[in-house]
Amino acid sequence: MSVCEEMKTPYFLINLNRVEQNYTTFNNAIERNNRKDIIAYSIKANYDRNIIDKLKHMGAYFEICSNFEFNKLCEYEVDLKKVIINGLFRSKNEIMNYIDNGSLVIFDTISQLRWIQNIDYPIQIGIRLNIDYIKNDDSLYGCKISRFGIDVRDNEIFDLIQKNKNIMITCLHCHFSGNSRDPLIYAAITTELCRIIRENRLSSVKMIDIGGGYKIAPQFWSFNDYVHTVTSTLVKQAMEHLTVIYEPGNSLVRTSCSYITKIIDEKNMNGISYLTVDGTRLHLSPKNERNKFDYKVKQQQDGIIVSKQLIVGSTCKESDIILELNNIKRLSVGETIQFDNLGAYLINEISDFLMHKPEIYYCDQCGCELEERN
Repeated sequence: MSVCEEMKTPYFLINLNRVEQNYTTFNNAIERNNRKDIIAYSIKANYDRNIIDKLKHMGAYFEICSNFEFNKLCEYEVDLKKVIINGLFRSKNEIMNYIDNGSLVIFDTISQLRWIQNIDYPIQIGIRLNIDYIKNDDSLYGCKISRFGIDVRDNEIFDLIQKNKNIMITCLHCHFSGNSRDPLIYAAITTELCRIIRENRLSSVKMIDIGGGYKIAPQFWSFNDYVHTVTSTLVKQAMEHLTVIYEPGNSLVRTSCSYITKIIDEKNMNGISYLTVDGTRLHLSPKNERNKFDYKVKQQQDGIIVSKQLIVGSTCKESDIILELNNIKRLSVGETIQFDNLGAYLINEISDFLMHKPEIYYCDQCGCELEERN
């Protein structure tokens, strides 16, 4: 009996091997380019403890953007010196708690910098910069405007730092992925950060953080495409000494999670076969944004071809329609459907509205061999 057949549907199945494989592939790309850069997993993608533990033991850093996430990492006993914090902080005390625990705090506003203006002991910080002014290619960037970071053209940034020799800028950060997520976007970010370091004589900067948003898939790009592009840019800028911080989220965990649900009822109306599962669309797309899912079906028997079948959830919402299947074999009560590539963001967002949040199970390799149907 497979792992999936032992569990009560509906449930999530997280394959931790895939998390490990994705991290290893990324890290190997860094080593192949003769680099010792940092992979800081963005835990907002999925803060499941087993995923954090897996990455922790592999040597990952972690990127967070809230006190909630910081407390999660404390609970999970993560080394706080391996935590990078991007956020809109609520108070000086919050910031100093992060700094005193050894985390790298990246400031997003000048007002936040003013909170530490008179600090009387040495600290190292990062600054997030807004460099939207480089977005001169609509094919790469589209019309997206970022609200994050400090405008580098505001001279007050460096004036504030220079007034207090206890404050050392060790990291410059910028993140936007545009509409394409092309590696060339990250090359442009790298080039501009290098220019800022050079022209402002920021000799204390040892790291640049280029954010996340990588589009990893055979039809798009690989981890190596991003690492090689950024590394080549640093060489052109004669700044190979800088350590790059990568902040992957989706690309490390997306492929690691599946949702398994079972058909529990069927009926026919107006030429349509309605197949009710014991799960719900609310588990797959809480915000009702997704229209397509990667799925597999394990059929108990060969069926006749049916022109239209609707897979629907077992809630009272008319909109709880998961899939429309056209001109495929008839599905029957008792058969299971597995939805894949759900590891990023989804589990964090599910509420107990209308149906309890499913159980989460873990495996090193899923034993289910389901027939591809998408």
